[in-house]
Order: sequence, then C-alpha cells, then structure tokens
Amino acid sequence: LFGQIFGAVPLAVVAIAWITGRDRLHVQNLIFAVALAGSVSLQFRVGNQYAVLWDRTRTYYGQLKWRIPSLQPGTFLVSSSTPVGGTDIYQVGMAVNTAFNAGYGKEQLQYWWFNGPENLWEYSIGRYRPAKNIDYSFRSLSFHSNMRQALPVVQDKSGGRCIQVLDPVYQGEPLLDPNDQNLFAIAHPSMILPQEKPFPQDVFGAELPHDWCYYFERADLARQLGQWDQVLLLWRQAGPLTTTFRYGPEYLPFIEAFARKGQWDEAADLTLKADAKTVDMAAFLCTNWGRILQSTSASEASKAAWTKVQAALLCTQPQQEVP
Repeated sequence: LFGQIFGAVPLAVVAIAWITGRDRLHVQNLIFAVALAGSVSLQFRVGNQYAVLWDRTRTYYGQLKWRIPSLQPGTFLVSSSTPVGGTDIYQVGMAVNTAFNAGYGKEQLQYWWFNGPENLWEYSIGRYRPAKNIDYSFRSLSFHSNMRQALPVVQDKSGGRCIQVLDPVYQGEPLLDPNDQNLFAIAHPSMILPQEKPFPQDVFGAELPHDWCYYFERADLARQLGQWDQVLLLWRQAGPLTTTFRYGPEYLPFIEAFARKGQWDEAADLTLKADAKTVDMAAFLCTNWGRILQSTSASEASKAAWTKVQAALLCTQPQQEVP
C-alpha cells in the first residue's frame, strides 16, 4: 500500500502541473488544496468506519460468549447474514474458532460459521436438510460436521436487539425475517456446554460493560439449563437495567422463571410489559404461557394470572391442569 502511495502521489502532482501549466499556479494550488482536504476527510471517514465495525465486532462476540460459555466439538454457528459488514465466511469462522477455542493450532478445526441461505439452504427442496454432512475446506484448513450440530444465531443489524441463540421456545417470535425463521428447523441449543472457557481479550478486547444484553444472555442460558433461581438472581442484579430492554421476547426467560417459581403475578405483569414493547407479540406469548402451564401444577395463583394474560392478549389456548 505504501509503495503505491509513494508512486501515485508524485505522478498525480506531475500530471496536475502538466495539465495546468506554469502560468496557472493559483489553479494548481487550488487543486492541491482540494485534493489534500479530500484526502484528510477520507482518512477520518475510514477511521470512523473502522471504529464502528470494530465496536460491532466486539459486541457480537462478547454477547456470544455471555450466552455460550463453551461448545461441543464439531459445532458450527449459522446465521442468515454475516455479523459485520465486509466480512466473509472464513473470517467469521476463524473468529469463532478463536473465541471458543483460543490457542487451538491444528488445521482440522473444531468450530466454524456458515451463512445459512448461501452455504446450507437446499434450493431443490426448499428447506435445510437436517441430516446433511458438512465438509468445508479453505486452503489448508478443514472442518467436518453434520447438520445435527448446527447452532443458529440471529442478530438485529440496527442494534435494537441482543444477539439471540435460536431455541424452539422462541419459535414464532415477531420481527424475525423469513431467513431467520427457517433456521429454527436446524436449531440444536444442546450443543452449548455450561463450562466456562476463557475469552481471549488480547484479540477481542476487554469484556463489554454489563448492560441489559448481559443479563438477558446469561438468563437465557440459565433458562435453557432449567436454573430458575439463577434467572431470578440475574433479574435482581440487573436492577434498573430491566427497564431498558427494547425487544419483547427478551423478557421470556424471566417470565418463565417467575412462573416456575410460583410467582405468577410477576410473570403476568412482565408478560404485559413485553407485549407493550413489541408489535405482534400476543401469539408468541400465549403459546409460551400454554407451554409453561402444561408443565407446572395448577393453582389458584396460576389460574388468576392466566385469566389476566388471556384477557389482555386474547389467548385461546385452554389451561392444562397438571396433577
């Protein structure tokens, strides 16, 4: 790059001087001034763009590590688009390997990342093939797995939502585009392991500040593991941050934890707040209430909470009483 600059600049100066001639030095000065101002402006804009992309990169991998402490070997993340603009499959794949397997130096990789619609979607059958073997190679690197080890991850490019690992309980949530909805068919959250592995801060920088997304990601992990006391502990630790969420489904881990711990009034109140935050939430919330009620013992408190939710959201599922 520097060699090109040192060659291009003298050539540009000579060309401008030759075109304008010796008698029009003021024109030359004007052109040089405009060129210099444009160059400085370009450098500032490129630097700012790099800073924005780096911030998005740190946010993406930082939130992933909050939600995914470690992974079973052979797991690959799959999304409907690249996490950060200007990156490709091998760049994201190597970053995933670094984040979840720091220090691993073998050429046969344990983890990878794929763009689902581009790399895995079967256009001939109009869906993902659930039992397909995965074989990918790039130069001397290789990755071998199968679709039963897929872990879909979705993100909101506008930054209004936290990174989300797709789990069947979130199926039907609003605001996911069709490509994201298709990923539920190959969602295997059981690939996540609870054992914490160190996050290479020398690569990704210091851990992100604990904002609302930290508490959502950790609570969603605890929900998956059935650790309801841990979910409620995170709710209490979040304090005022619990009001800063911007996407209704991010309340689901806390709604379910309150319900499963018998705090039905709190579960109902959070449900109504989640519905008010995001459009088209009713069907998603009603479905999850039906799921929770079917797996918990009926009580007067649960019936009263269900009546409140049912009236507000116009749910149609009947309450299932479980002995």
